[in-house]
Amino acid sequence: MEAALISLRDDRLSSTSTFSSPSPSDRGADGNDGRRAYLDFARALRDLALSSPPPTLSSAASAAPSFSTAAPGDYGAKAAAPRASPTDETAEWLYNLLLTVPSHMDALHLSVAIASACKEAKGDEGMVQAALFELLGESERAMEALFELAPRANDLARVRETQLRRIAG
Repeated sequence: MEAALISLRDDRLSSTSTFSSPSPSDRGADGNDGRRAYLDFARALRDLALSSPPPTLSSAASAAPSFSTAAPGDYGAKAAAPRASPTDETAEWLYNLLLTVPSHMDALHLSVAIASACKEAKGDEGMVQAALFELLGESERAMEALFELAPRANDLARVRETQLRRIAG
């Protein structure tokens, strides 16, 4: 956290040649103080995300949700039906998560891009986090999604585009 704040300070000091910080009497005159503060915060958050190891969860908390195909009270009637593979469940989880993230891309294309980025990163956490940040953007919901996606990057790398297209319908 300290490194991210130092980086933010250094960024602000190096950017003084392009614009000067408004004086107290000028604040609010151009209406950009809020935007600058937001961008500074987003930059610091990005730097923190890229410099910190991803949070670790207990095995119970990080387990992928399982979806049952049987209706309540339906014991054995669908036992012979094929179960979804773990990658199908991961693909469905990814697609449903990205339905909640505002983006210029639809959930299908964003899902495909994220799975591809995780595959290309080959387990490099820094590359994964940078790619996710670039694809998702800087919104609050995007940051929440990034922190949900990053720990599952290896699983996401195994998701295929055909699985995502089947889920999207």
